Amino acid sequence: MTSLAKGALGFSAAGTTAAGALYMGGVFKGEEDKPVKTAISKLLKEFHPKKRLIDSSVQTSDAAWHAAWKAYRTKNKDSVLGKDTWDLKEWTNRSGDITDNENPPAIFVNTCSSNSQKEVLGSDDNLYKEVLEFCTRDASIKDWILDSGKKILGDGDNEGWKATWKLYIEKNKGIAKGSDTWQVKDWDPSTSTDANVSEEFKKKCTEKLEIKSSVNNFESEYSLVLNWCTK
Repeated sequence: MTSLAKGALGFSAAGTTAAGALYMGGVFKGEEDKPVKTAISKLLKEFHPKKRLIDSSVQTSDAAWHAAWKAYRTKNKDSVLGKDTWDLKEWTNRSGDITDNENPPAIFVNTCSSNSQKEVLGSDDNLYKEVLEFCTRDASIKDWILDSGKKILGDGDNEGWKATWKLYIEKNKGIAKGSDTWQVKDWDPSTSTDANVSEEFKKKCTEKLEIKSSVNNFESEYSLVLNWCTK
């Protein structure tokens, strides 16, 4: 992960490395000289900031749950009742093809939720790895923005939009029409002014917020969105 990503999420490379070594090595000691366990949900923020737990409130018809359930079914395709990874005894219907759009049973969603709150010694723990594999989705730029403490510009943030639009114009000064950073449709170096914020520019901000961490230019796009779409 680049220094940009670590800085954006509020931790330094050195701090993360040190904390990771301590967590995984079980160096943190409690009053009884025992290694301190930490909730998996917290460890995920430290070791896999490009992932997010899928919230149990999200509908099971959501693509994130579909992908998670597919991963679990694929991993346990040859299992029998009571012998799958998490011993989901209520998962009785194991027949049928594994597809991309199957809603998971409630027991799977609930187990993801409960397991994510369990405490383990570090990211080497098997349960941590299982929650990471079966219960997370790719983080979006919007997730990172919210974590940064910045606020996303809305329809009524006129002054905020003027300020960021001005930054965009300055960044693309001297650039030919159609070659600006985000290729905003109605941007024109000869006619665009600070006072008249492009609606297409606002749309670009909305689109960019949904970019997922699996995209190669995620961190560079995050930096641009942070500058041009927040206050």
